[in-house]
This record gives sequence, structure tokens and C-alpha cells, in this order.
Amino acid sequence: MLKKHQISGLMDHLKINKAFIASQCSNDIEDFCSEYHNKILGLSLVVPITINSKKFSELDQKIMVLKSEFGVTANSVNTLKNEISNLEIIQLNNYEALAWSDICEDKSSETCEALISFFKGLNIENYSVKINNQKGQFENISYKVIGEGPPLLLFPFFLSAKQWNPIIQKLSDFFTLVIIGGKDFGAIPSLEDRAELPTYKAMLETLVSNMNISKNGKVLELGCGPASLCRQVLKLRKDLSLVGVDINEYLLTEGSKIAQDQNFKVNPFFKNNSQPSRSNLKPNELNLSYSDATDISFPDNFFDAVYSVTVLEECDAQKSIAEIKRVLKPGGVAGIVVRALDAPQWWNIKVSDSVNKIISVPPQMVSPKGVADMSLYEKIKLANFKNILSYPFWFTASSGNNSYIYDMYYGRARQLLNNRQQEEFDKEIKNVNEKSQSILSVPLHCCIGYKKK
Repeated sequence: MLKKHQISGLMDHLKINKAFIASQCSNDIEDFCSEYHNKILGLSLVVPITINSKKFSELDQKIMVLKSEFGVTANSVNTLKNEISNLEIIQLNNYEALAWSDICEDKSSETCEALISFFKGLNIENYSVKINNQKGQFENISYKVIGEGPPLLLFPFFLSAKQWNPIIQKLSDFFTLVIIGGKDFGAIPSLEDRAELPTYKAMLETLVSNMNISKNGKVLELGCGPASLCRQVLKLRKDLSLVGVDINEYLLTEGSKIAQDQNFKVNPFFKNNSQPSRSNLKPNELNLSYSDATDISFPDNFFDAVYSVTVLEECDAQKSIAEIKRVLKPGGVAGIVVRALDAPQWWNIKVSDSVNKIISVPPQMVSPKGVADMSLYEKIKLANFKNILSYPFWFTASSGNNSYIYDMYYGRARQLLNNRQQEEFDKEIKNVNEKSQSILSVPLHCCIGYKKK
């Protein structure tokens, strides 16, 4: 069942005729908003990364965007503003919301006040419902109901570890909250899609092969998300005992379900906030637990190998590299991959120089102390790793049905263009798709190093 029908079905299941909606990931709700706009009392997009503005045109006066002052989430609003004349925009001053930012913790009062104020202005008192507090499952949607008042559907943030939790209690004083989860929402579809791209698989296979991990090795993936890559590694090397750690409960929970559905043996240590010992680790098993990338919750000299893919952009990279080295056994190997924001991304289209200059720049998202450029290679050397192998790698996504990665990058590129440039971009994409298939190639930096024996 498509997401839009799942959402409508959940509302019918809970006997909700109309509801307010709040979401960061516009692709979670855009088709629902387009087809079932009569079920929507009002919509708030909370620091969205990309927006398909055409899907929200029916809402007009019932839509508000909470935007950051700087960065990608600020740029995403431009297209929507041009196409929805009555769009309400509220800005979080002196703030840049990145894909992994904890907005509801960083800007809790501002976020709460914006949602409550906007929805109150739409006469919310006329739409109260009475639903018992409960948890449940409908199709692929998991849900939790809490609070009293008009119904408000809260969809997952993209990578925020805290999700809505810092403001749930306050919002529940005003709304009947339906907190939505499941493998089809938030970052999970794009992370799963990325892991299944043939060229992304090739990147991971090359990394694992070049790491020369010892037979029956104990391996850590740092920042595993829903364990998409953990499962790929276990398919490559069934002799390995794999631990995936992350700070995001939503991603770990859904990743555990996906892995079990795919018949992996899963040990969800995160459910009781514990960590596996070396004696717990068995070959071809997936162990999932909590850990911060800058304070890894395992003893010194614990793992034979550690790898991390597109995580060190989001944290203090220097601290994380030091922690990776600490938990590695002498002679152990580290493999680190980050986005290459200092290299161009490539499209197989012919556009003017002015457009190409914009669309060839990868989305510039990196934390103040993160690393997303070739300085990764220097940082690994300065940490005194030995026998270092460094190389760039480009993975490719192409147009087609349900291509989350392609659609996400396409949307991010398009929203940076003005109206004339968008017409040129869209026309050339259409021309290429009629002849073959439009392709996007995205750069990465990869580095492998060994801890001295």
C-alpha cells in the first residue's frame, strides 16, 4: 500500500476525519497532501530539506514553514514561497538546521510556539477528538497516541536523534498527538535506497575488501542508522561478528525490524541500553546498541575493525577518529568514508554554465567540527594510523520510480535555481529521460588505516 493510502487508512482506523500535520520530510506527506487535502486542517513543514511545491498547492492558506536562517533548509523554502502566495514563514534566527540537527531540543520553545500559534489561528478548537492513549500498528505505520485536543499527526524528522521528544509533553497539552513511525518514513527509505544502489554497494565492497579484516573478526559500524550497511557487510562476510551503534532510537528500532524481516539474527542491545561483550559476539549476527561517535561505549582494544560511512560530517571528527583508534586492537583497521563537499557532483545533462555552476555543488551540510573534504586524509595521518590508503569514490543514482536518492538530490539542486533556471534544468532532465536516463554522480572521500601493533 502506498504511503498516502496508509496515512489515510490510519486516520480512518483512529476515526479521525481531519487532522493537522507536522513533518520535516516533505516526501513523507506530499502525495497524501495532494490527494487527501480535504483531510488536512493545516500543515507545518519544520525545517524541510527539500520541498516538492506542486504537491502542496491545494493547501494555500493552511500551510506554514518553519525555516532556519542559514543553509540548505533556508534555501528549500524559496520555491514554495514562489508558488504558494499565502504561505506563512517563521524563521529560526541565528540557526542553521542540518539534516541531523535536534531542532526540538535546540529550538524547543520557538518550535512549540510556532506550531501552536499557527494551528490555533486555524480554529483548532472546532476539531477536538477523543482517542484513548495507545500504541499500535496499521499496515507499515507504527503509531502512538497521547494528549487531548485537535488531532496532530507528527511524522519523523530525517536524522534527528531526539525527534519530537523534547516538545511532546507541551504539545500534548494542546493536541491529540499521533506520533508516526515505520520503515517508510523519515530517513529510512533514502538510507535503504542508497544502500541498494549498485555503485554504493561497490563502494562498500571496495572498502571492506581493502580493509583486509581478519577472519572471524569483531567489527563495529559507527553511526549505523537502520543498519542498512551492516546487513550488506554480513552478506559479504558471514564470518564477521558485527556491532552497529547509533544514537538514534528511531533508526535502530526500525532497522532491527527490517533485519529480522530479512532473516538476520538480531540482538537488540539498545532496547535495555546495554552493550555486548566479546563473548556475546557470534559470527553472522547483527548486534545493535547505543553509542555516540565521539564517546564510543566500548573498552580499549575491543574491535578488530571499525568502519564509518558518512557520519564524521555530523560530529567532532577529531574526537571520533581518536575514539575509533582507542577501541581498535593493535593491528586493527579503520575504514572511514565521508561526503566530499570539495568535489563536484556530476549530471549527464547539458545546461548553461550558470546552471551547471549551481547544480554541480554537493549540498553543503557539515557540522562545525565535522569533516567532509580531503582533510580527512590528513586527519587520519595525524592520528598516527599506519599503511594508509586514501581515495575518492563517486556513487551514482539515476531517475526512475521510487528513486529516493536521485529525487532528493534533484530537489535540493532545483530549489537553488531561479524560475528561469528551473525551466532550463527541468527541460534538459526531460530531454535526457526521453532518450535514456538522467544520472547523478556524487563524490565521497574514503580512507583506510591501521593501528600500530
